[in-house]
Amino acid sequence: MLALHPLDPDLPYGYPKVLRTGEPELIPELTEEIARAAARNEEHRRRIESLGQVSSLCVPLRARGRTIGALSVA
Repeated sequence: MLALHPLDPDLPYGYPKVLRTGEPELIPELTEEIARAAARNEEHRRRIESLGQVSSLCVPLRARGRTIGALSVA
């Protein structure tokens, strides 16, 4: 899905937010509002919702005091 719909680096949720802030994030319930905010367009929103994802945990991966990536589990 990322090849078709690259993540917006300014997204206020998930992987992009964790990369920016270096703080872990738990989304206990993926609401329609979050799906709309994360989606690039209507097709992308439908794909997100079709995954049946109900919650998400994203944690920063750090090395030598720097965030070098993030791991997301849904």
